[in-house]
Amino acid sequence: IDEAEAQNRAQSEGSSIAEAELAQAEAGVARIQAQIGQRIISAPFAGVVTAVNVDPGESAQTDRSAISLISEGGFGVEVDLPEIDSVKVMVGNTATVIIDALGENNTLPARVVSVNRAETLVDGIPIYEARLAFDTEDPRITSGMTADVEIVTDKKEGVLAIPFRALQSHDDGSYFVTVLGADESTQEVEVTIGLRGSDGFTEILAGLSEGDQVLIPLE
Repeated sequence: IDEAEAQNRAQSEGSSIAEAELAQAEAGVARIQAQIGQRIISAPFAGVVTAVNVDPGESAQTDRSAISLISEGGFGVEVDLPEIDSVKVMVGNTATVIIDALGENNTLPARVVSVNRAETLVDGIPIYEARLAFDTEDPRITSGMTADVEIVTDKKEGVLAIPFRALQSHDDGSYFVTVLGADESTQEVEVTIGLRGSDGFTEILAGLSEGDQVLIPLE
């Protein structure tokens, strides 16, 4: 019995030593894998490498781009919005994009996918970045192209509207227009305005009726 118990203790001690050696070996493998991982540059998305700015053996700098990568996904447009327009643009707004290189006859539909509400100062003026994604892909589009963008922030149909140039303002900020009467006389009429369109027309909510003749002041 004593001999059998001694053999069991010896086997148990041998298993513990083997387990310790295995754990030590696994730790060594994990350490080597970590060292290898520190020498690998991994991109957060799949794409195509367009530039490599660091040569083998050269020390990389924190303020210098080492590799440029273009995503395999669709292209988009970055737009700098002035402060007055940033509050109007919302995610989901539709837009029309004209790529300068493709010509003004090639309009591309797009939509707003993000608006950065934190300002960026450019020459002391705050701007807000919006990003647009194309609804359809065009193989002619490449990175770095410039574009003209028209974003639809609101839309109304069948409303009464007059040219914005016809509006005049009081010191208190209210608006009025000059209306021509049937006897060729003129009269100043207070108006309430609504949506101002990109076509130069402004919606009239109150003060005028369809058929009124409004005079436009000469500049």
